[in-house]
Amino acid sequence: MPIPWAPGSREYFDHLSVDNDARRVYVTQGTEVDVLNADDYSLVGKITGLQLSHGVVIVKELGKGFVTDGEAKKVLVFDPKTLKVTGEIVTDQPDTDALVYDPASKLLVSINGNSKNATVIDPVKETAVKMIDLGGAAEFAVVDGNGTLFDNNE
Repeated sequence: MPIPWAPGSREYFDHLSVDNDARRVYVTQGTEVDVLNADDYSLVGKITGLQLSHGVVIVKELGKGFVTDGEAKKVLVFDPKTLKVTGEIVTDQPDTDALVYDPASKLLVSINGNSKNATVIDPVKETAVKMIDLGGAAEFAVVDGNGTLFDNNE
């Protein structure tokens, strides 16, 4: 399906995220996140004002969404119902990229690609709590639901 380009000088698509319960698809592209209806792919709305979006996570039990902004070195917090930005968490790491939520620890992890590390985030307090060295340029990660994170280094 065609998606209009985001404003700005750099066109860039990265991670897709799906919220099955809300029937939404989050498409990160350049300076915005396009939110699509998962049933008919119509545009529900946009999260705008980013420099370079990468990953989106919805934490249902908190009623919060999170999106990484690699150029701004932060994670934005948004309301999944209104798509309005409600806060930000500074990672201070270039290429704040992929984002995963670990249900066992109830923590978010931002994979900071070119920084070769990860930022552990408390999504309730909306603060960075720890930095983890990954030993190489990191790209994406998954969690097993039991507290273990698996990272894919380039």
